[in-house]
Amino acid sequence: MLLALNHILAVLLELAALGAFALWGWAQPEPVALRLTLAAAAAGGVALLWALLAAPKAAGRLAMPGLLAFKLLIFGTAAACLQATLGPAWAAFSPRAHWCT
Repeated sequence: MLLALNHILAVLLELAALGAFALWGWAQPEPVALRLTLAAAAAGGVALLWALLAAPKAAGRLAMPGLLAFKLLIFGTAAACLQATLGPAWAAFSPRAHWCT
């Protein structure tokens, strides 16, 4: 049961990371066609890398130290994409925001 919940949580986190990359591409100040292309390319590129290097049944799956570093890189970059895209909006709700003082 716990193993199944762990797998479900892992898949949800992986999908959230893909969503962060797509959101970053969509948030760029470009024409709509280019924004759509950036969103699809960013999420698709990460999905392709994940499928080749980190998927459980991938032929070229990385060994454990490399796999951990790869996952850390992907999730860290996804967090940076979220911060770059949503950072100022989230800062407005911070208790230390300048408008609160």
